[in-house]
Amino acid sequence: MNKKLLNSLILVVVITLCLTFACSSNNAPTAKFKTLIQLSVDSVNKADTIKRKYASHYDTYLKVTTNDSLANVEKIWEYTRYPYKMNLTKEKVIPFVDHILKTIETEKDYKSAFGELSNIGFKYEADFTNYAMADLLTCKVVAYDLKNTKGKKIKLDDDEVSISKNDGSVIFSLAKWDLQGQHIKGNVTLEISVPYHIVNVDVHLNDKNKTLVFGDTKIDIIEMQNNALHYEVKDDEKYNVDYIIDSCGVGSTANLRVPSYFYQKLRNKPNLGYNEFLKDSVYFELGKKWKEDKNRVKILYFYSRNPSTVHLYGYKKTEMITKQVTIPIDEVVVLNKF
Repeated sequence: MNKKLLNSLILVVVITLCLTFACSSNNAPTAKFKTLIQLSVDSVNKADTIKRKYASHYDTYLKVTTNDSLANVEKIWEYTRYPYKMNLTKEKVIPFVDHILKTIETEKDYKSAFGELSNIGFKYEADFTNYAMADLLTCKVVAYDLKNTKGKKIKLDDDEVSISKNDGSVIFSLAKWDLQGQHIKGNVTLEISVPYHIVNVDVHLNDKNKTLVFGDTKIDIIEMQNNALHYEVKDDEKYNVDYIIDSCGVGSTANLRVPSYFYQKLRNKPNLGYNEFLKDSVYFELGKKWKEDKNRVKILYFYSRNPSTVHLYGYKKTEMITKQVTIPIDEVVVLNKF
């Protein structure tokens, strides 16, 4: 064979092998773990009923290391309000947020169930686009100054705000209770954010060990088995990611987010009984490194098994319209008499 031709063939083979290895490393995460084990009825009962120390820890361990092949297969239906299909833009989101700032107010004649302050809320025209923006909305308390008539400062239990979202309205509830009979005056400043650029990727049953493009980052699909989906967003701190499944059993029994190093330790020790789990040191190491590991694995444990598609969608935290609004508070907290 001509020497020149032989050298050319060798060069082609080398380039082909390089491309093959490069594609393999870029497009698929390495399979590291054994198959998820079947969640036994005994395990479920133990996790649900034992009132001993670390019972909730053991339940987390079960969700990370098992799946439920006996879960129902629900009837497939089409979800009609996919947020990423609404073509949100800054031009659409800014007027919506401005509408919130102009119309938000405390609920009049509110009767509290547990001595809480009145709900704060707003209404909107419930078309699909507005509904998507309301559904994506987040809110937190950034400042407040509240006192009772005796001059005592009222401290909220948490800066997080409970949000109830309905067709045409959104209600915010502050984290403070047991104020019944007190006259509370002051103000609360809320920071309201709505994303304007939503991205998504569809995950299917055969996507285990694949890497999928998600906006300008990637998502590793670690597991997709029966009713369990495990995935890792490459730039987890930069993105908020949620999911939709097309099934009558919409929703999950668990929605966990754990450090990557911790996930790997749990996956490498499957099938521990409760007592065995207590004797093992793996779980109790979390306090040492939890904040140091910025990589997070998300575990979704669905009510139903074998969803044909899981729609992951989300947005970069920098691609949001964020504005603040200060709401005056002047009310006597009246307890509802049931």
